[in-house]
Amino acid sequence: GELSIGLDIYDKNRQLAMFNPAFVDMTSLPFDFLSASPAIDTVLDRLRELRMMPEPKHYASWREQFTAVEDAAKAGTYSKKWTLPEGQTYRVTGRPHPDGAFALLFEDISAEVSLTRRFRLDIETGQAVLDTLSDGIAVFSSTGTLVMSNRAYVKLWSNGSDRVMEHRILQSEMKNWQNQCIPSPMWNDMRDYIQQLGARQPWSDTVLMDDGRHMECHANPIAGGMTMVRFTIARSKRPEIRKLMLQDTAILAAKR
Repeated sequence: GELSIGLDIYDKNRQLAMFNPAFVDMTSLPFDFLSASPAIDTVLDRLRELRMMPEPKHYASWREQFTAVEDAAKAGTYSKKWTLPEGQTYRVTGRPHPDGAFALLFEDISAEVSLTRRFRLDIETGQAVLDTLSDGIAVFSSTGTLVMSNRAYVKLWSNGSDRVMEHRILQSEMKNWQNQCIPSPMWNDMRDYIQQLGARQPWSDTVLMDDGRHMECHANPIAGGMTMVRFTIARSKRPEIRKLMLQDTAILAAKR
């Protein structure tokens, strides 16, 4: 439905001078009560009785809170989310008017708030699911920003340092991957794939890590032009083969 905003305006004597039908609907305050030009603290008191106003957290008394609301409204600095016991959320904003008058605007933002909450829960659930997987997973945007990664990814590539998710990009991540692997043209292919626009087929290739383990690298297109990269470590080779592959000085020299 259309967004209706409840409005109540108080004159310089703090009496209710004007209100709109939306304010009556949202607060369920009786029309007769409002028409009698009550003072602002009487109105706020009634809202509190109807449990239409949140409990104060940092005020010694209700009176103190009412004064704070009034002063902030006059200064144009009052903007609070009122989360009510019944589950609605109102954004209440104070606006100064000429000659010491002021207004309070009530906006029902319950739908917006529950959507945000659900979105946050979806993200947390997605992260929790990724963290249970043993493959290292990283998701990059089409511009190459690391959007999310899982615990296995951090463990695989962290070099023992648990790097924080600040603004991280494909270029620096890839440098880190290459530093722990034997040189391969595969990385260029992967970079091109992640940055490629338009429809793409899933891509995969294999690379050898410095410690001799084979690693499969998969890249899959996902929504919004993003790419999910997945690293699977192949099962360990037999000990004698692993020994042959360990820290070959010629390989190390080639990487320098």
